[in-house]
Amino acid sequence: MSINPLIWEHMSKEIDDAFNWIILILTTISGFLIDLPEATEVKKVVASGFIIPLLALYAIWFMGYFIRSVDAKLAVKTLGWFYATFVSMMFVFFFLDISYGMGPLLSGLARQVPVIIPVLMIVFFAAPILFFRLFVLPIYRLDHEDAGFLASPLKQVFLYIFAALTFLGLAMSLIIAAVRPL
Repeated sequence: MSINPLIWEHMSKEIDDAFNWIILILTTISGFLIDLPEATEVKKVVASGFIIPLLALYAIWFMGYFIRSVDAKLAVKTLGWFYATFVSMMFVFFFLDISYGMGPLLSGLARQVPVIIPVLMIVFFAAPILFFRLFVLPIYRLDHEDAGFLASPLKQVFLYIFAALTFLGLAMSLIIAAVRPL
């Protein structure tokens, strides 16, 4: 599929700008959550659970700017999109829990409707790959039709699995460390 280079340049810049906005929004939300007038323990969990994954997200995205290989650049930026979606989903779940007490509500609901927890887990894990495949991948493919990474769903799935495992491992180990008494 051929597209006017000026249109692609505009779309390519827009997708990078969109990601930059996501980082700005996530950073602002993180600062807001840490500034909540809650107990120190909540702030410790928020700081540990969100700040380190955000720093990892920043590092991933900046690497994407400096890598010269097109396939490696696309893989790193894709990893960044996966991480950004995971962090966004964590913020949504955390916000719903803090604002509306969704944790206890879901716990009670799970006792009555046991399928609710697996459904939420499916949503959490499906959102990053669906978002990428539906919105980001088509824009990347416009300019990089011959890129091996974009032509290989298997590589994208492996990268997604890597992103999910590292993100969850990092976030969970930091949260456990934050709530564990010294």
